[in-house]
Amino acid sequence: MRSASMIKTLFLSFLMPVIALPVTLLSVDDVAAGAKTGSGDDTVKTVLFPFKEATLSSMVETDIRSHKFKEGESFKKGDVLVELNDDAFKQRLIKAKSACIEAKAGVSFAEKNASRTRDLNKRGLQGLQDVERSDLEFDIANSKQMFQDANLQLAQQDLDNCHIAAPFSGRVVKKLLQEHEFVRVGQQMLQIIDDNQLLAVMHIPSSERNIARIGETRSVQVDETSTVHQGKIYEIAGEIDAGSRTFEIKVLIDNKDGTLTAGMTGRLLPAQKAKEPVEATGK
Repeated sequence: MRSASMIKTLFLSFLMPVIALPVTLLSVDDVAAGAKTGSGDDTVKTVLFPFKEATLSSMVETDIRSHKFKEGESFKKGDVLVELNDDAFKQRLIKAKSACIEAKAGVSFAEKNASRTRDLNKRGLQGLQDVERSDLEFDIANSKQMFQDANLQLAQQDLDNCHIAAPFSGRVVKKLLQEHEFVRVGQQMLQIIDDNQLLAVMHIPSSERNIARIGETRSVQVDETSTVHQGKIYEIAGEIDAGSRTFEIKVLIDNKDGTLTAGMTGRLLPAQKAKEPVEATGK
């Protein structure tokens, strides 16, 4: 009996702290009020993206001779970014030119031979079969010349593809292969961007879907530089996200002075502030 009494006492002492814990029940109105409080910030956040970006790949199989620009350096459209080893392609071009000269000479000979054969046929010294044979040889010679001309163009393209030129003005982001490494056809070598203009990408409330217009001026304040920049709406998403009840817009911002960098963040200024004249400061 004493043991049973002690067990009962220990059991009750174990339950007492649990029973004494205060419990607060929240009503539906309380939860709704808390949600409104948490959603009071109407700030539209934005991230800056490059206007253009590309990953350059090799069109030939060879090794990388040199990179002409370091990561982060800017370049102009048409500048050579990567030099590939072109020694073998120069020799292939010489062979293609030689084959073209030979094919052209064959066409000239076949044409003269066909003309002589037709003259002899008119005099009764050559038969019709000889004329047809000479015409066939002329057609074959023309076909060979076309084939060699195509090979010459391909050889020239391969040689030109050893010098990778910039398709637009911008900046080198990352080297995917280093100098002296072998590169295959289609293998990625270099990542580049055009940051002379930047796209401020943001999501605004769906209530503005019928208000926003392409070409409309908007102002963005960048966090990292504490500067305000104006731009025009460049693109508007074709649909609204049902979950967030927002849609995406992209504002094109000029960055020729290079004060901004892709990846920076900021916020969209309200319309009344956007109409005020502002200038970028804090360079």
